[in-house]
Amino acid sequence: MIKRISLLALFSLCAVVQAQNQHHLVNGITLNDSLAKVKQQLGQPSSETRTDPNECNEGAPDLQLRYPGMVVTLSPDAKQQYSVSSIDITSAALNVSGIRLGDSASQVKRVFGSSDMRNNVMIYDFEPQSGQTYEFTVRGGKVSHIKFNSYMC
Repeated sequence: MIKRISLLALFSLCAVVQAQNQHHLVNGITLNDSLAKVKQQLGQPSSETRTDPNECNEGAPDLQLRYPGMVVTLSPDAKQQYSVSSIDITSAALNVSGIRLGDSASQVKRVFGSSDMRNNVMIYDFEPQSGQTYEFTVRGGKVSHIKFNSYMC
């Protein structure tokens, strides 16, 4: 009996640790994913452009991929390998852990927890000091914009 209780407690603890470390996905991608993974998950973008030089990346331009309902921005590292630095959701057809454009702020809180509202934006930082955030802009009580962001400087 004690062995069963110990195993149950161990499995419960593993589930809690996984839930706390879970990255939120949009169509199978998240922050820091590689360019190869983005294209594997989403296919070819409808457009692909380079941005103006990014001062956070030693003046290198970012790569923006446009897909239906989202813009994925990838930044190069020192070896010119691109990884996802932001995801902008522009359509209610996409969701992040069940939250989509048009949902209420209270729905966001139910899924992501409490957050302070700053300039109409609910910001969640799940990995302190990582510079990675999930941001929900709220207008008229409804989510009007969702962005994953990885601040590099």
